[in-house]
Amino acid sequence: MRLRWLALLIVSVVALSACSSSPGTGTSGGGTKGAASKEPIKIGLAMALTGSGALTGEVAAGGTRLAVQHINAAGGINGRPIQLLEEDISDNNTAAVNALNRLIANGAVAVIGPTTSNPSAAMVPIIAKEQIPTVFRGITVDLKPAGGWAFRFAPHGQWQTAAMVRYLVEEKGYKKIAILHLNDEYGKSTAADAIKALKSYNLDPVLVEQWSGTDKDFTPQLSKVRTANPDAVIQLGVGSTVPQLVKQRYAMGLKQTFMTTTVITNQKTLELFTDDEVN
Repeated sequence: MRLRWLALLIVSVVALSACSSSPGTGTSGGGTKGAASKEPIKIGLAMALTGSGALTGEVAAGGTRLAVQHINAAGGINGRPIQLLEEDISDNNTAAVNALNRLIANGAVAVIGPTTSNPSAAMVPIIAKEQIPTVFRGITVDLKPAGGWAFRFAPHGQWQTAAMVRYLVEEKGYKKIAILHLNDEYGKSTAADAIKALKSYNLDPVLVEQWSGTDKDFTPQLSKVRTANPDAVIQLGVGSTVPQLVKQRYAMGLKQTFMTTTVITNQKTLELFTDDEVN
């Protein structure tokens, strides 16, 4: 049991550090001659490597791979190398559940989970039942710790939206604020958090609009933003639709301040923008 926790904690900490710099390549690292002679410690990776969630999933996976390479090159853990078992969940709840079951069946003693809330939540009942230590980045407030087996490495959504609203109202002095959100559980719950935070300042949003994870054209939502003419827009969502919406906002000439989630700082996301759009 102690080995299981040690493997999880070491890989998680190094993976997060690596993820913030640059993604690595490969899956399990080279290892050392001594480490390679012993039975590997199997760590599962259940991440969106394709689909909308891959913008963050691929970077997190790259960080994990790089962490495994570094640990194995240093001799592994107690002389045992780490073997990374990868599963692509494509940011899909059913795929996430199936992936977790396969990882457990294949001998994973710990799991590095998704970077998004919905598939993370779908995995929680299995995490609790199987008592498999898992870390993920889901920030939906009601994500459960699964009896002490599930851990998230990001603050929950209420902190995020409260900070957004506080900055716009107190630092910028804005009163007219619109909310655009993805129409999944994460988007809906964080939009509700933003509305609640605005009410603490005796403010109501001048506009609340949603978009779908399959949308390509955001003209209807952005046209309503133009009509409402807010001081600022809080944009709550993850995945490839976030940069698409921002790019169309720029193309339409909307000058309002747009605040969005940390997905916009992801290197793979930034590569989708021109220099002017980033500015």
